[in-house]
Amino acid sequence: FDIDLEELPKSCGLAYLTGDTVIETVKGKPAICKYQKADELYRQILDVFAESADRNYVFKAGSGNTSLILFSSPAGGTGTSTLAAAAAAHYAQKGLRVLYLNYECFGGANTYFPASGKDFGDIIYALNSKKNNLPLKLESCLTQDASTGVCFYPQSKLALDMLELAAEEKLRLTEELLCSDLFDKIILDADFSLQPDFLSLARFADKWVWCTDGSASANAKTSRAYNALQILEQAEEGDLEQKVLLFGNKWGVDSVLPFGDALQMAGKVAFTAGKDAAIRVRALAELPVFDAI
Repeated sequence: FDIDLEELPKSCGLAYLTGDTVIETVKGKPAICKYQKADELYRQILDVFAESADRNYVFKAGSGNTSLILFSSPAGGTGTSTLAAAAAAHYAQKGLRVLYLNYECFGGANTYFPASGKDFGDIIYALNSKKNNLPLKLESCLTQDASTGVCFYPQSKLALDMLELAAEEKLRLTEELLCSDLFDKIILDADFSLQPDFLSLARFADKWVWCTDGSASANAKTSRAYNALQILEQAEEGDLEQKVLLFGNKWGVDSVLPFGDALQMAGKVAFTAGKDAAIRVRALAELPVFDAI
């Protein structure tokens, strides 16, 4: 049957219910398959409403009780992203509502969790359009991994899309998610930097996890970065260096700590070879070392 679009209020969204998941649109409007899990059906309907929400509506903020753990290390290649995803899976398997949030330019959640539906490009568009329906959009674009329970946003189709995510948008998005009451914990995985914009983002974190494999090169980078952070925080009268926790990954008999007991070591994980990233994440998630973060 046909719908007279002129009769619909401006704040009313329209979608057609179908019996097949492969149908994307009907008569130019979104199609939603009615034979699917209730939470996915809910998110798709919510997305239709988010696109048409009245600008006069102001959506209520949550309590802001969500904790944020930032994973970002000066020593590249030591498995920081793998640890971040494993930490998210660890907490989710304990029954907590967990979001794995990836701000890396060339990384993404798809490496660790099977992805479908909306992707991070939809979030970037919602941020740039500056609509007041952002809380609805954030919820409607969520994907949840069935095996671990981790919520995430699938990575954008093009890495170049992430270049459009300016520091201001990252701060706004992080703040919105922290206040949403959707999660108990947010695991933020981001490229390392000591630029002021990134340090502003790091100040949202309850803990900042750095990773090293105990090699001479990784330890040298970690030591130099920590000394630089201390100097910057002294000038700003900040305390970010007190949030830093060191995590040993790919730890072997030849691995050593960067600077003795000067930086708190949260835990160590032995090197695991011959497994792809998704399998390794699920194996690491079973370890109790993440309880120390």
